[in-house]
Amino acid sequence: MRINQWISKLTPIAVIIGVFSSGSAAASCSTDPLMGSVCVTAAEFCPAPYYMKAEGQYLPISEWQALYSLLGTNFGGDARTNFQLPDMRGRTAVGQGFGPGLRAIALAQRGGEDFIKLTQNSLPPHKHVVGAGVRVNASNVNIDVAVEVPLSTSSGTSHKVPESGATFLNTVGKDNFGDNHEVKIYGSTGTSGAHLVGTGKSEVQFGNNIFVDGEVESTGAGKEFEHRQPFVGLTHCIAVNGTYPSRY
Repeated sequence: MRINQWISKLTPIAVIIGVFSSGSAAASCSTDPLMGSVCVTAAEFCPAPYYMKAEGQYLPISEWQALYSLLGTNFGGDARTNFQLPDMRGRTAVGQGFGPGLRAIALAQRGGEDFIKLTQNSLPPHKHVVGAGVRVNASNVNIDVAVEVPLSTSSGTSHKVPESGATFLNTVGKDNFGDNHEVKIYGSTGTSGAHLVGTGKSEVQFGNNIFVDGEVESTGAGKEFEHRQPFVGLTHCIAVNGTYPSRY
């Protein structure tokens, strides 16, 4: 009979009576709720006179003393003239306490972000590979090299050029041979010049380290990304009237 009277006074709610049935007050909006309990409905409003939307409203303590004795200022308020209802807009309720393997959650504690942006501290340790074709800026270097060339004379005597205490050419000039004569060195009579023939190799060692300074090309836009589970928007209501709950 009580449900019928309530429906007759609030006829707009009749179309959603299934949502406001007298089922579990923990999930549906009961017609005899426990004061301070929160329920969910698919309607755009909460059923009067028992419920208000849980949107963080400030209520005067003088007019809502029973409700204030349950909520206090856990959700906000100055504790002198007003207190605040929980704000469930865009939020999901989680159980308070210290669950096994989880962090402790206090009553009325807020947390979480719907969008987050990764920072360098959030990335796992990693390396960037430098591709081929790294260019190193360097300057030309002049290197002084001393070379000894082993030679043999026509008499079979071995010499080196240069050789300590020996003279390579000792005062050879044009007047010694007359005009249009070539000076042939290290060659036997009848040759048309001398050729140095042989094989060899050179080895150059650098004693300095070469440091390459630079950085890998930057990448990434640094945009925020959504960080929440799939959801559907429903209306959260809090019972501001009803049966005052007994403390267990």
